[in-house]
Amino acid sequence: MFIGPVFISPLFNKYKSLEEGPVREAILSMARANSVPADNVYEFDASKQSDRISANVSGIGSTIRVSLNDNLLNRCTPEEVKAVMGHELGHYVLNHGPEDLIYFSLIIIIGFAFVNWSFQNASIHGEVNGTLKTFLMWLVFHCLSYSFLPIFF
Repeated sequence: MFIGPVFISPLFNKYKSLEEGPVREAILSMARANSVPADNVYEFDASKQSDRISANVSGIGSTIRVSLNDNLLNRCTPEEVKAVMGHELGHYVLNHGPEDLIYFSLIIIIGFAFVNWSFQNASIHGEVNGTLKTFLMWLVFHCLSYSFLPIFF
């Protein structure tokens, strides 16, 4: 979350500051109004990979940034861009990133604890081979991810 927006994302796309204009000012105004400490808006070239529109608020602390892909800017009206950015800023304001990190960490911890427990108990009754262990791990995490869906959505 610290290094992703600054070091990893630029490996896959070219980021540049969004040029001065009403869209940039509207986004920064929305960010300030919602206490999002972003001082710049970036545009990235996702059109080389996909035609989907996208935007995000990413980073923690000094790495927080607002990014919009070129498809969003080229295919949507300024009002639609503001609507998408309002949605993305809402994720930041409502702390969805840290919450999701906690939930996924819980899923992983519970899943590995259950898999460990089940392997220890299975070894009492006979040896479990590697393929079966892999399948059981997949099954446990698959079931856990479905059981946590109501929390995420």
